[in-house]
Amino acid sequence: MRTPDASRGRGGIGAALVSVLVVLLGVIGCGFQLPSPNYLSQPLVVAVRAEVLEFGVFPDRSASAEASLPAIVEVMPGDSVELEPVILDVDGLPFDPEGLDSIWFQCGFLSRCVSGSELAVDLDVPCDTLEDYDGGERCRLGEGDGRFRFEVPEIDAGYRGDTEYMGLYGVIAWDGQSAQTCWERRVALDEAIEGCAFVEYELHYGPTWLLQIYADALGFDEVVHLEEIPGPALAQEPNRRPALSALSVRVDGEVWDFDAEQLAAASVGPVPAQPGSSIEIELSFDANLLAQQLIFVAQSVLIEAGEEEEEDVWAYVFEADVESVFAQIYTSVDLHITEVTYLIGSSFEVFIDEGAGPGISRAAIVIFDSRGGEEVLWVEFEV
Repeated sequence: MRTPDASRGRGGIGAALVSVLVVLLGVIGCGFQLPSPNYLSQPLVVAVRAEVLEFGVFPDRSASAEASLPAIVEVMPGDSVELEPVILDVDGLPFDPEGLDSIWFQCGFLSRCVSGSELAVDLDVPCDTLEDYDGGERCRLGEGDGRFRFEVPEIDAGYRGDTEYMGLYGVIAWDGQSAQTCWERRVALDEAIEGCAFVEYELHYGPTWLLQIYADALGFDEVVHLEEIPGPALAQEPNRRPALSALSVRVDGEVWDFDAEQLAAASVGPVPAQPGSSIEIELSFDANLLAQQLIFVAQSVLIEAGEEEEEDVWAYVFEADVESVFAQIYTSVDLHITEVTYLIGSSFEVFIDEGAGPGISRAAIVIFDSRGGEEVLWVEFEV
């Protein structure tokens, strides 16, 4: 999961932090409960929804063509891909993509555009002006609104055959701000800027073993000899956005259940609640989708000399594994999370503020995996 680049200027910040810490300790000592970092007190980028719109090479690489399946997010060269950053306002609602302005940069393979708080300075060259352009370059992909579409570049000679991703860096602007102004101020000031967000995303190439066949055809070094790759590994499905099969909400002991068909609308509820209500949200990940997306991992093993081998040789054993899926929650208005959390599995405990008045509060739940699949759904609560 990527987090927005929220770096700040460094001048005088140490003394300021000490002063703030003293004040906060005094406030906490008086019994005041601070909002968690998961509470939406300002607009925040919580996810990047990628989608392969058109296939480039290997157009038939997915055996599952059901329209109901989540979007494919794992790419091959020549694919047409759309990136949609999800930015939530303080009410937990997403900004309209058509009202956003964006610039996207590519950072190279297995690389990021930000290291610590240092931003790469060699990004502003347009990618389409580079000779022998491929995904290993650092350059400016282009501009757009909240849905940015581009063609996936070629892999480069540094292809490693394992986890191959291209780092991307997005500059997003709203409320009349321009992405170019945001970018110029980010480069000059290295600080948070109102009406701007900066987000990193890893665009994963794959499936892994199909990509190796492609790399071999280009003459790149083999990581695993093609004859050692078993058929099931070559048939590995491309990664898709993760999904839920069910979601259960318990409010003060009363249970509300939502199935996959209801969750397809991305927002469920409103669920009735009262000031001070204790709420538990339980997620059920789509086991069938995960079973269709087995990951085949090659483990090197040493075969010692014996009757069949005159000397020790290294070979590969392939193991199938299920994609790990994670969840993160953000709350808004009068909804708060019980404990500060980042990755806490598949359940969340939240509550409605005791001083809440009539209205809607929202939980935005981000589900994501380790190969670029990110999705957001909302649960509304009404007091």
